[in-house]
Amino acid sequence: MNRNHVPCCRSSSSPSSSSEFCSFLWWSRVTVDNESSKKATLVKVDSANKRGRLLEVVQVLTDMNLIIRRAYISSDREWFMDVFHVTDQNGNKLS
Repeated sequence: MNRNHVPCCRSSSSPSSSSEFCSFLWWSRVTVDNESSKKATLVKVDSANKRGRLLEVVQVLTDMNLIIRRAYISSDREWFMDVFHVTDQNGNKLS
């Protein structure tokens, strides 16, 4: 299986690269899944829900020059779980 579970840690600065994605989303769990979809890479984010968090996630993905093809957003007020189907600028899955 090509699923990477990435525990995140706290950081107050915005990410400048994909390696800093986790640091930016503290108290989050990010999973990158390249097997579940034939056309896109799935980026799953489980995180404590706070005002502006969804916007932060979307901004990080677009700052990484990723195209969000589809997104599923769910929340129970305290936590959210979002799944983003992303591709590179050429429409390819991430490698």
